[in-house]
Amino acid sequence: MEAQVEWLEDDAPSLSWCHSCQHRNGLTCSAYPEGVPYRWLHGYDKHDTIQDDQTGKAVFKPAVTAELV
Repeated sequence: MEAQVEWLEDDAPSLSWCHSCQHRNGLTCSAYPEGVPYRWLHGYDKHDTIQDDQTGKAVFKPAVTAELV
């Protein structure tokens, strides 16, 4: 059975934790290489535990940002 994925445009407004996660790569990530599910992209929940429908063991981890000096 093929996973059903709902997509958003790259510039769509979102309150998602995904936008500040180090695993994010556009609308995909290491846990969801075929596309991050709607529930995560829209911030309905925080992906902080391993899910049955994901690949590997990656969960939300804040992206490292450079400090401005």
